[in-house]
Amino acid sequence: MHHTLTLALSTACLCGAASCPAQTTDEADANRWHVSVGAKAWLNQWDSWDINRVQIGGSALQVVESVSSDQTLAFIPVISVRQGPWSITTSVMSKTNYTLHNAVTTISASRSEFDLNAGWAATPGITLTAGFKRLTQEAGGRFTWRGPVLGASATAPLPAGWALYGTLGLGRLSLKLPGADADGQGTRSASYTVSEVGLAYAFTPALIKGDTGLTMTIGYRSQSVRSRDYALSSQPSGGGAVSVYAHDELRDNTQGLTISLLGTF
Repeated sequence: MHHTLTLALSTACLCGAASCPAQTTDEADANRWHVSVGAKAWLNQWDSWDINRVQIGGSALQVVESVSSDQTLAFIPVISVRQGPWSITTSVMSKTNYTLHNAVTTISASRSEFDLNAGWAATPGITLTAGFKRLTQEAGGRFTWRGPVLGASATAPLPAGWALYGTLGLGRLSLKLPGADADGQGTRSASYTVSEVGLAYAFTPALIKGDTGLTMTIGYRSQSVRSRDYALSSQPSGGGAVSVYAHDELRDNTQGLTISLLGTF
């Protein structure tokens, strides 16, 4: 899932976060190109959902049940290119395996993410971004969300090479289901939110002025996807016509500690 301290807000939050101390709008730096390459480790817990059938009265009803993973480590490589106040950042959360479970269910699942963002440094400490996110989950079928994301990130310098950072991204995604729901629909709309706050440290003090160097970030990242109006079916136990008896929201939340390293050249 993704990075931003100053640049990318969709999901991975690392590249911007790490490169943020390097943001500058000085005239001497305006025409210089900077490339930042790094990776983020995200120790996260994934809270998700599963669709099951339960017998209630004389009908078999589809219900949405909560499932959660244990702490799982995901890796997110990031690359960013910047000239003056403009930047382009991409990050990829490689396919990561999870075990989702509740008191009665255990599910083998996996997920991967891709983010692409363009950023504009409105001030040396505030960057606005617009981009695209794709999130893929496999658990009894492939579920794919994709769509635009808008965001903002901010940094505040502290003494001795440290800085505070924070980022927020909001998106409107489309969910492609592995099969039609009880309404016969194969797609649903979804809302996406990602945030990260933490500390950044520039090992090379000159990095704060936009020169080459290495930056580390330590933070806490949270993202959620809420897919609306999933149709649930009801069928008489002895057979008969299937009907829609309710619509529910499918909620995904993933959160945990992050640490990243980013080199700027």
